[in-house]
Amino acid sequence: MDTRKEIKVSIEKTIKSIYGLDFDVQILKPKEKTHGDFAISSALEIGKIIKRKPMEVALEIKDNIQSDLFEKKEIVEPGFINFFISPKIIKEEIKDVLNNKFNNLEIGKEKIQIEFISANPTGPLTVGNGRGGPVGDVLGNVFKKAGHSVEKAYYVNDHGKQILSLGQSILKQEEAKYSGEYIDELALRVKENDPHRAGKEGAKIILEEMIKKTVANLGINFDEWFSEDTLYEKGEVDKTIEILKKKDLAYESEGALWFKATNFGDERDRVLIKTDKEKTYLRKRNLIK
Repeated sequence: MDTRKEIKVSIEKTIKSIYGLDFDVQILKPKEKTHGDFAISSALEIGKIIKRKPMEVALEIKDNIQSDLFEKKEIVEPGFINFFISPKIIKEEIKDVLNNKFNNLEIGKEKIQIEFISANPTGPLTVGNGRGGPVGDVLGNVFKKAGHSVEKAYYVNDHGKQILSLGQSILKQEEAKYSGEYIDELALRVKENDPHRAGKEGAKIILEEMIKKTVANLGINFDEWFSEDTLYEKGEVDKTIEILKKKDLAYESEGALWFKATNFGDERDRVLIKTDKEKTYLRKRNLIK
């Protein structure tokens, strides 16, 4: 079912029957959800042709449309007609997609990795994560239904300054950045006195007891939980940077080391090693083999 096309055909037949006009109706999408699912401004143009007030024309069109597509039709100044699609029609469209359209898709069999949520393991997930999580999960399911090989991945940012800040917060040091009941509880459980080690231990607890439980409650199953820290433990970050240098894809400027990202269509080059010699965020799938 092509809902937009059916609306167009129905309205054009109505206009033909009332005014004898072969009129090309343009189906519009309202900017505000409160204005309905679709809208037309045809009454404004027809009013000029037949020298009638647009609101009168809009009322005639609205009252004469014979279709079960709509739950509600309303007229607004200066002559727009807003259409609200029936929930029954929406359900039928969804069934049609699930039962027919996906089964007939002819899309290349690609390997696709979808990484989503990937919030820092420095605290519980947020409302924003609760929104992004289902979106990523549904997208992965759609690609799977279309025949692709899909891997859903959560990239655990367990390396860097945020982990040090977590450790400082757990140890109640002057540089503490995070606070809350969960930090107070971690302060009782984490036995490390070094902020780096305390941060790593705290991050593991947060990941296992807060983040993973929330993800499970959302009904999301990740194929991979990948730790950023393992890239450093295995020396893959240094190896990658050396490969980039050998391929003339890295250069020094302003005291930092940069990746020539613009060579590959990026809007600007990206920093690999900052002026304080801290390495920046690298993802496993971006490593050059």
